[in-house]
Amino acid sequence: MSGFTNWTPLGRGIVKIGKLIDKDSIVYRGVFDRKEVAVKSVLDTNEKECEILRNLSHENIVKYMYMEQEGRTLHIVLELCSYSLKQYVLQEDHCNISLTPIEVLKQITEGVYYLHTGQTFCTVHRDLKPSNVLFLYVKRDAKWVVKISDFGLSKDLSPDKSSTTSYVKGSPGYIAPELLAFSDGTKGHGEIRKETDMFSLGVIFYFTLSGGKHPFSNDPYAVNAKVRDYELSLCELGGEYKLAESLILSLISKDWKERIKIQDVKSHFIFWDWSKTLNFFQTASDFLEDRIKHQKLINAFNKKCNDITGGDWFEKLCSEPDKPKVCETLQRRKKKTSLQDLLRQIRNWGHHYNDKATSDELRKELGDFPDGFIQYFTSRFPKLLPHTYAVLSEKKDELVLEDFYGIKVEAAVKYTEGAQASCSSVPMPNDEDDDDDDNELLGLDDESISPANQASESKLILRNYQKELAEQALAGHNSLIIAPTGSGKTAVANEIIKHHLKEENSKSVMFFVSKTTLALQQCDYFKKYLEDLTEREIAYLIGENTTNYPIGAIMKKAKLTVLTPQILIDELRRKKSFISFNE
Repeated sequence: MSGFTNWTPLGRGIVKIGKLIDKDSIVYRGVFDRKEVAVKSVLDTNEKECEILRNLSHENIVKYMYMEQEGRTLHIVLELCSYSLKQYVLQEDHCNISLTPIEVLKQITEGVYYLHTGQTFCTVHRDLKPSNVLFLYVKRDAKWVVKISDFGLSKDLSPDKSSTTSYVKGSPGYIAPELLAFSDGTKGHGEIRKETDMFSLGVIFYFTLSGGKHPFSNDPYAVNAKVRDYELSLCELGGEYKLAESLILSLISKDWKERIKIQDVKSHFIFWDWSKTLNFFQTASDFLEDRIKHQKLINAFNKKCNDITGGDWFEKLCSEPDKPKVCETLQRRKKKTSLQDLLRQIRNWGHHYNDKATSDELRKELGDFPDGFIQYFTSRFPKLLPHTYAVLSEKKDELVLEDFYGIKVEAAVKYTEGAQASCSSVPMPNDEDDDDDDNELLGLDDESISPANQASESKLILRNYQKELAEQALAGHNSLIIAPTGSGKTAVANEIIKHHLKEENSKSVMFFVSKTTLALQQCDYFKKYLEDLTEREIAYLIGENTTNYPIGAIMKKAKLTVLTPQILIDELRRKKSFISFNE
């Protein structure tokens, strides 16, 4: 690298510094190991910052490289970044970063998630603000990476502590209200905890999505008083970013106990792509079909229909002159106006979007699938996603919903013996389900309807088209069955499995699922309808880290095993497996 002779050496000369690039934090542009770096100079009383930085290792945390001591001054060598979040949002200094605001916030969230949960202890940053969020361009990957920096005020909390007492420090407007002086002159508690960072993160979210505004005040001299008295306004959020309003409010809640946890921020719907949003709407619609189990939830969901849709959603969709096919298709069925009906509409049109019976005109008006399709609905009903997400959060522990709320399934292998209660299921829609109307809406005949009412309490009756799907497999041929979502492929598989196991000298069956969350659901389904099998003969394996369990032995013992492909692959790779490819 040229120009090294212009640098001033420090201490033993391993580190050299040049231009001061941050006068507030005393950061210089420097050289270390023939690379340009950032050199932060602090008093030796701040050695704790070095200790914290040494222990951190994450893509979204600024990288510590070296420390040179010169008298009472510590020179901390860090990777050199290009811009700050403030420059990015306000477009200062020719900042041209190819990341959307949502992508930036996602990376910041990943960094805070690591600080709070990714170590044996928790690191509370205490000074999260736009100038401490930096951008680094990684040439080898040709991408911009967000970096959280400046750990001068940070505190580590041991696993047995949720808070620690400390002097109130931080930057105006980013200090949580419980740490500020109240109007009567008394001091805040001074308790430093993860939730103090969550408040700062909420302010950063608003700053990023509002074009540089503050939720309490843009006046640096008045902002702490506004935070203390909790006088806020989120009126600068507009367009698609309006979806983030409820999240920001939960981040900057005045009561620290009510602030959202970082793991819930990480899984929040503002970070979803359109495919996951569509998947959520479809899953939510299926989940709410069980009126017996979820009647209270359904009532709560439908109660705000007018507020969410702005009135009659059916008439709203039918009244658009440039969408004649949408109107024509909707009017083929009897009018339904509940919020649950709208959710069904999204679900069923999504399921049948690519069917031959769906006209090209309708597809064109609804938009490309899935992005344009789901935006067709979210642009007209922007409150639908946050409302659905909030209502169903009450049931976020349910297996079919946990992927949307960031709940991890513990890696484990559970044998179904005596554990009927552990096999949760998503019930078949009941006789009041609205699928018939929606298939009529798309011009489909009864043979294309999802198997809503085909199952009695213990007897499964296949429809004609399902019998055709199973025909080749029942005749003993290797078969690949391809059918739309909702057509009842599991019912077809159930029939094939039942037929196979009745054969003399039949081998055991492995039923693969794409997600661990589906294993329990499918297990419960087969337990209900494979009446010839006992509970001991059906097993399900969930989780990828299952080396502590005799997986091969369970597979050999059970007549039917429900599992993910990765579990089988891992077992076959073991040197002393109970099973082999030959089996």
